[in-house]
Amino acid sequence: MKKFYPICIIFCFTYFYAFIRYHVGKEVPMQEFPFIFNKAIAWSALVFAALSILPEIKLNTFYVGRKFVGLTAYFFAIFHIFLNLFLINQIRFPKFYNELNSYNSSFYLVLLTGLLSILVFTLAALVSLSIIKVKNKKKFLKLGFYGVLINSLHPLALGFQNWFKLETWPFYMPPITLLAFVFVLLCLVFRYVWKENN
Repeated sequence: MKKFYPICIIFCFTYFYAFIRYHVGKEVPMQEFPFIFNKAIAWSALVFAALSILPEIKLNTFYVGRKFVGLTAYFFAIFHIFLNLFLINQIRFPKFYNELNSYNSSFYLVLLTGLLSILVFTLAALVSLSIIKVKNKKKFLKLGFYGVLINSLHPLALGFQNWFKLETWPFYMPPITLLAFVFVLLCLVFRYVWKENN
């Protein structure tokens, strides 16, 4: 049961941050709860995915393992995808549409990074759950690492243009896409330093 505590804490934090930034700071009406909730889902998914590339011994400190946080990330990501199917429109995502009201290059870039990462995560999840049998399971699970790298491009493509417009940050709260991207970078740096010193 203890392994669910960090998951709940992380998700509660991401949702609270999204709530304050958007419902309070940007005055997004509560009718848009699913839209803001989905932001917390997506952010949590990337946080869990990034945590899954950290050393197992460090994750065990918080009663979770790489497999657990990796699969949690995967299921959060799937939920995020299904929510987007119902949420995407020109009002919520005007940046994805051109003057002809059709999808622009930004949409396809975000879609591509999202689809590629979920494909890699799906393969890793199927192997992790032993649904797909492979000879060298440990080596194959390294796909998850590449999935995290690809997935880090998703928030980059989605929000980079707003990262440095501090005047648009409600309550000086950085964009979620920026925080998600920085968190992945920090996990990558920690992983590299750990490997160099162990």
